[in-house]
Amino acid sequence: MVTETERNERGGTVIERGTGPGAATTAERRTVRENGASAKRRTEGAILERLFDEFNERDVRYVVPRKYDLLPETPRGDVDIYVDAAEFETAIDVCERLGFETPTTARQSTLQPIVSNAAELLEHAVRSPTEAAATLLRAPERVVQLVRPNTSHKQGYVNRKLQGGGVKLDLRNHLAYTSTSDGSQIRVDPSVERRLFDRRRLHEGFYVPMAADELTHLVAHCVFDKHGVFSGYYVDRCDALVEEVTADQRKDEAFRELLSDVFYGADELVYDSVTEGRYDAIRSKLFRFDEY
Repeated sequence: MVTETERNERGGTVIERGTGPGAATTAERRTVRENGASAKRRTEGAILERLFDEFNERDVRYVVPRKYDLLPETPRGDVDIYVDAAEFETAIDVCERLGFETPTTARQSTLQPIVSNAAELLEHAVRSPTEAAATLLRAPERVVQLVRPNTSHKQGYVNRKLQGGGVKLDLRNHLAYTSTSDGSQIRVDPSVERRLFDRRRLHEGFYVPMAADELTHLVAHCVFDKHGVFSGYYVDRCDALVEEVTADQRKDEAFRELLSDVFYGADELVYDSVTEGRYDAIRSKLFRFDEY
């Protein structure tokens, strides 16, 4: 097929235009996809920008703890937001007024809303053994949650997932990490949470952590929530934060204090591993650490 190259006057994008009796070329289809993706990002960015503006106008204390570098224009999956517990309901109200809703998951087992305790679980298993067995195979952690009290609720921890306009939010009222023993969410020392909010800084119209707070959070997030695995993004981000923190005595001291409050007696072990770039070894070292 004979082709010619022409320039798209609106965006200056070079595309190949097929002159034969056929459909658009691969380059044309790629351009359409890219334009569509760009429009989607602009829409999502506008939604997030309005959300942050509303939070700021209502004096909601919040922090976007990680993966904020491309926000508000390009969210990286769910947008995680920590909100001061005293203003959590206000934040939820703002989100709902902007059209965010609790997502409904088609794959969610009908067993979940029916069963609330071990007795009901047993009763439902008798009535619907096939469904109960399928739930046990697909989501054994759900069964464990049903028959074991959730300590995170006793600590006042709340996690709300909302979505709207293609944007997914994950709002939490306390800073907490996954327990290595039972998988529940364990809150950190309240002073760590307080410093996260007190030292937050404004970035592109929304609030993010100070360097020492962010570095501590990323390390704990990967060690506890990600089972010790640091993805390429987190390695690069931690490297950049380590360079910034260790170059400033006050930031370095703040980082050491935070590690002491999060990792207790293993803080020096974690500090050495982080500053030496040996991130993936931290979790295994903690399990071998006598005082942890």
